[in-house]
Amino acid sequence: MEINIQKTPIGLNILRWTARIFALLVVGLFLFQMFEASLKSPISFSNISFVSIATILVILCYLTALMIGFKWEATGGVMAIVCVVAHAMIIFTYATVPTSLLFFIVPGLLYLLSWYLHKKQRKG
Repeated sequence: MEINIQKTPIGLNILRWTARIFALLVVGLFLFQMFEASLKSPISFSNISFVSIATILVILCYLTALMIGFKWEATGGVMAIVCVVAHAMIIFTYATVPTSLLFFIVPGLLYLLSWYLHKKQRKG
């Protein structure tokens, strides 16, 4: 009986952990901003618009996608990219989309690239 253990190349491990660390930094940034905003002014739901609710839901979905990416890279990566595109579409309805929004696609792209290269390495 032979045990076949495939070792993952160091470059792929670095890519995987880069995606995870980047995702943690983004999640930490969002949580810090939400905490800081809640200290400055109390949250009032009396005059909240549909666009605000949609934006909050998309951001929460995005943060969830980044955490899902730790376990399932493909699912988390696709969800993160879809959330960023959805957020851009929401913003586009009432303003111009800032180019800084592209920064938030990076973790999703890294997750997808890591998933693809790991899948290719396992087959090959």
